[in-house]
Amino acid sequence: MLAEIVLRIMGFTTYHEAEAQVKIEPQHYGVPHATYGFTIAPGIYEVIIRDSIHFTATHSSDSTRITANKPNDAEGELHIYGCSFAYGYGVEDTATFAWQLQQRLPHYNVVNYGVSGYGLTQMYLRLKTNIAQGRIPKVAVIAYASFQDERTTMMRNWRKSIAASVRQEGYENVLFPYTLEEEGTINVQFMLPTYEPCWGAKFSVLMHAIEQAYNYYEDYFTNSHDIAKNTMRNINALCQQHNIRLLVAGVDDDYYTESMLKSCYVADIEFCRISADFTQSGNTIAPDDHHPNEAIHTLYAKRLQRYFQNYPTKRDLTEYRNKE
Repeated sequence: MLAEIVLRIMGFTTYHEAEAQVKIEPQHYGVPHATYGFTIAPGIYEVIIRDSIHFTATHSSDSTRITANKPNDAEGELHIYGCSFAYGYGVEDTATFAWQLQQRLPHYNVVNYGVSGYGLTQMYLRLKTNIAQGRIPKVAVIAYASFQDERTTMMRNWRKSIAASVRQEGYENVLFPYTLEEEGTINVQFMLPTYEPCWGAKFSVLMHAIEQAYNYYEDYFTNSHDIAKNTMRNINALCQQHNIRLLVAGVDDDYYTESMLKSCYVADIEFCRISADFTQSGNTIAPDDHHPNEAIHTLYAKRLQRYFQNYPTKRDLTEYRNKE
């Protein structure tokens, strides 16, 4: 009883499912998918976030967000795989770094396969599907941030954070992919994305605190980050099999994103850092929303353009090692 009182005084709360503060017209664009769990539906959508941020999202017939006009004489396709950062959540079609990169690299046909909520498991599956369907890119860019790790493994923390969206989108009975292999070839499995809080968490602050601790340690002992590294190595193996140039672009600047880039270095996977400092005000779509704004999307595009101009073919990482 005393612990319950103290925790309440300290500001801890009971479990409650946060409402998804997003309105989309004419309807929600997320749709179930047998392989990826979910994807985006074709069409033009007006999105309003917390009644303050408005943007228009246009999706092509192949469930990708549109980029600038495609060149007729492109050398090949450059695919961007990622989550909401790659998709461009919170910014207009013309502001996404995929759109801007198309303008900056006219010799490629840039395709934006970013989908809000995706982890590396879904990126791997989407690339694998494209290859099976004969849509093999010349270059594949993985827009990586470490917060994708718990999505790759479908941890409780992740399922808790998307509980409202799962209910709102009607995904309660839709299977989402995940993987748990830290080494070797990944074995994709599927599970429901629903979240069940522990007993008592809805009315007891103490039980909710215990649940939060459990969720944290589940992620810690599952080694989601090491699993994500292995998933990235599997993406690289897939690219090597089909002569696809792979570039892993770090879109966040935290410790674990840097750890992934160092892992790429060890595995001889091309990588680059394109992120900004998201602790600085003015770099996100809102003070309480971590998604990059138009200025940061422009920064992403400029840094990717510079990378491909400096390294028009696969970068030899021995040169990078020799500089260390």
